[in-house]
Amino acid sequence: MFENVLVGVSFSSDNRGVNALGIGALIRLKLNNQSSDVTVINFSKEERIVEHDIWMHGSYQKVNVYHFSSKTLLKALSALWFNRFPNKLALIIKQAKTIYTVNEGDSFSDIYGLKRLLFWCLIAMLPIIGKKRLVFLPQTIGPFNTFIGKMMSKYILKSAQVIYVRDEQGKKYLEEGSISHTLSCDMAVFMPPKKVLIEVPEKCVGININGLLYYESYGIIQGRYSHYKKIIVDLIHEALKNNYKVLLVPHTYNVNSPGNEDDLKATREIYDSLKHPDVLIIDSDYDAQELKYFISKCEVFYGSRMHSCIAALSSTVPTVGLAYSYKFTGTFGLFNQSQWVFDIENITEAEIPAFIIKITRIFDDLQNIKKELIDMKSEMEKKYLEGK
Repeated sequence: MFENVLVGVSFSSDNRGVNALGIGALIRLKLNNQSSDVTVINFSKEERIVEHDIWMHGSYQKVNVYHFSSKTLLKALSALWFNRFPNKLALIIKQAKTIYTVNEGDSFSDIYGLKRLLFWCLIAMLPIIGKKRLVFLPQTIGPFNTFIGKMMSKYILKSAQVIYVRDEQGKKYLEEGSISHTLSCDMAVFMPPKKVLIEVPEKCVGININGLLYYESYGIIQGRYSHYKKIIVDLIHEALKNNYKVLLVPHTYNVNSPGNEDDLKATREIYDSLKHPDVLIIDSDYDAQELKYFISKCEVFYGSRMHSCIAALSSTVPTVGLAYSYKFTGTFGLFNQSQWVFDIENITEAEIPAFIIKITRIFDDLQNIKKELIDMKSEMEKKYLEGK
């Protein structure tokens, strides 16, 4: 019943990229294992089973997600270690053959704090203690900046049977540690779009505005993206000047309770300031698959959230990454599009006009880029969906 177990994913996060990763991973596992038996586990304060309707293979399929608490996790580890008094989580692990972990895409690192890394290491210990096959699905691994972080992660990674990594930085780290691995693509690539009964106009440029950069809401980035808003506004004006319509697409947001880095909140501010009939906004509570549908209908896409870019690239839409992380380069590189990644950190106001010229050169070669993306998508599906 619990042959394949998937952990470290979500289908209901405000971050639609995390949800896309989870849906893509689920679809890939079902295809590769030729089985509908994939049990999804998540961790939260409240223990419950949540039923989700996921659009797969042309229809909705019900997927149950088992939510366990940290307390239950510790009890399960004890039960597996001493081989007695198993709780529900321990029983699932005992019956499983393989545990697949995604670690939310980029949480297997100590840059978010040792406490968070320890949590994911404890989850990885479930299959290790239970003597089950542990597979790291494609994700960012590292960096590890602390001695404890390096020691904990090395033990877990050495204990895993299979490791897939999605970027060159992670690949380099694993090579330095002589840890066997395979470079692969982000699982969000395999998430299908879900049609929405709203027409996206022809000749439309899609733009994702990243609330994290817009508000500079975390101390580590404060002062580094002071002119991000002007870059976005100038990009919109350039598109309008060339007779394009503009579709503003948030990708991490909560319609009812926006957080400090909410994309929609930032997007509304830009939209309200422009008041232009050819600037459109996605401002309803759409899921990751519906947002991918909107993005897929754009002629060109500019994204500052990596998974908004993955939605575009995997839909064969010519895409420019307005990057704040090295992860963009690795992802675009898998599509042979790394030349369209531009670091926007510390751009000065005086540099913006030249920067806009640079990032809009993509319009000069849309046909060739589109063809290349179609070829790359076909190659990816053949390589990764067949498990090669």
